Parts: sequence; structure tokens; C-alpha cells
Amino acid sequence: MSKRTLFAIAPVFLALLGVLGGCGEGVSTQEAVARCKIEQMNSPTVVEESFQSCVACQEQCGNSCQAQGKTPEEYACPDE
Repeated sequence: MSKRTLFAIAPVFLALLGVLGGCGEGVSTQEAVARCKIEQMNSPTVVEESFQSCVACQEQCGNSCQAQGKTPEEYACPDE
């Protein structure tokens, strides 16, 4: 294979690695904010500090993010 061919397929390979490596992980900041706004509307224990904890947790572990049942609310990924 020539160097030109390798350079041509490198971006495709890197993109594929990014997709496969990101499975089951966090969500974008925009998606995290949307999810946490819903949490905030549904729970009086989600104050501003809780909201920021929620966003960080969602960005890190997405659907695995768990409310800790505290007042004010805190959020954490299961492995923390």
C-alpha cells in the first residue's frame, strides 16, 4: 500500500475508533444540560450546585449517571 493510500484511509480509521471507543459513555454538553433541566424541574432538591454535578455526571457516563438521594442532590457514575 502506498503512503498516499494510507493517508487517505487514516481519517476513516480514526473516526471508526472514536465511534467504537465512545459506546456506552457520556453525552454531549447540550444533551447533558437538557437532561438535567428535566431533573431540576422534577425535583426540588436539584439546586444550582446539583445541576452542575448532574451535567458533569451526564457528560462522563450518560445513562449510567445516578442520583445519590441527598439534599441537595448529588450525581455520580456507578464506578465512583
